[in-house]
Amino acid sequence: MKKWTRSFIKAATDGALDLLYPMDCRLCGRKGVGSSVLCMVCWEKIPLWNGAKCGSCGAPSPDDLDKCGYCPQSKEANEALGKIRSAGHYSGVLRAALLAMKYERKPHMASHFAEMIVRVEPPLYDWGVYEAVVYAPGHRIRRLERGFDQAALIARRLAQLIGLPVGSGWLRRVKRTRILARVGDFEARRSELEGVFKAKLPAKARGRRLLLADDIVTTGATTGEIAQTLREAGSGPVDVVSAARAYHPAPFDHEESALFDRSGNWI
Repeated sequence: MKKWTRSFIKAATDGALDLLYPMDCRLCGRKGVGSSVLCMVCWEKIPLWNGAKCGSCGAPSPDDLDKCGYCPQSKEANEALGKIRSAGHYSGVLRAALLAMKYERKPHMASHFAEMIVRVEPPLYDWGVYEAVVYAPGHRIRRLERGFDQAALIARRLAQLIGLPVGSGWLRRVKRTRILARVGDFEARRSELEGVFKAKLPAKARGRRLLLADDIVTTGATTGEIAQTLREAGSGPVDVVSAARAYHPAPFDHEESALFDRSGNWI
């Protein structure tokens, strides 16, 4: 049996077990939270990046700066990439929840991450200026192995919440890459991503601003490559929104530290 077939069967089995035997909240122990891992109270306690931010990369800042020391290298290397905004920092509970969604195959969690994005105050963007929400599509083999595409699920729920259409099929992944978390620094990732995406935009999207949704932004290599692909296909500016943003060095909430091992996984 092929790996993706086994993965697909396991994802379906896990989903059925979540319905039959709903798990308890991994933070407070509240009973019967289903496949969401956390109860609603604990979801709403995840720290959000409210307040002043860097105008370019969206990092929390004591003042509204045009650019800060955390701006990704891709901002300099790829002029096609617009602003970046994220709901929170990729650490603690938020990191563990994102990893649980992807590697424990819990697609229902995607809605919670989209809802986090729209809870940030002040709003991360003026949502009405965008033509549509697009997302970084996973390779078809990886989608079959995991059973879902987390970026697509987040994008669709986010689009519902902010009243925009989803640009389904506007962007395709035509080559499979290595797992980028294992591919070193920004330049190595950028090289790995060359020619990975192709875009074909409808007439209504040409010259219009697009919102690229993702689960995590790390170096900005993937978002930069997608922005470049969309601009070459005729889009207007491409801004990015994600549930989490990885910055290094990363602050860590010591009140949460007993819940995770050194790799950031649930204990």
